[in-house]
Amino acid sequence: MLIFDEAQYCLPQTVRTSQLPQRLCWIITALLNRNVPVALIASRDWTRLVHNLKRSLPIFGFEQFEGRMKLRVELPDALSEHDLMEIARVFAPDADQASLMLLAGLAMRHSGYIATIEAVVARARFLARKHGSAMTLESIKVAMTEIDPSFRPHRDPYANPSPVVGPAAADASRRTTFDTKGRPKPRKTVLFSP
Repeated sequence: MLIFDEAQYCLPQTVRTSQLPQRLCWIITALLNRNVPVALIASRDWTRLVHNLKRSLPIFGFEQFEGRMKLRVELPDALSEHDLMEIARVFAPDADQASLMLLAGLAMRHSGYIATIEAVVARARFLARKHGSAMTLESIKVAMTEIDPSFRPHRDPYANPSPVVGPAAADASRRTTFDTKGRPKPRKTVLFSP
């Protein structure tokens, strides 16, 4: 199987009426026509670019490509706490439940969920190795405070309330669907061939 991430770049960014979309032609002839399973992971730009391609280049016959896509799935705007804990478990299989919950909670506060988890685990492993020990909850807390200075593992109960973490944070991020310029944030779309 061949998986294309950021698949919207397989579509031409500018359409010339005299030139076929080479990347799509290659995907059709070299992969789909030879029964190679293909998954395309794309942002919302995919739909806009396909519309432009169909309108500007009717000679291409985009229905040939669409006819070979067997499944279209829209991915959620945000990952759940459970999903983040499972991702944390992949990066830190030896971590205990408290560490996984802590990693998932911190990741929900950042837009780069997976990158945040990966960075904290890598830093925690480095700190633990530096002290000649295995990664622990304490090394994860130290790594978190280094990567995110606003993170405080032991909060003063009289301090300002902590930011929303957990399912409420995921719900809030789903409501925030516009970028700083007022455009819709890209939503991942996954297309599958057989």
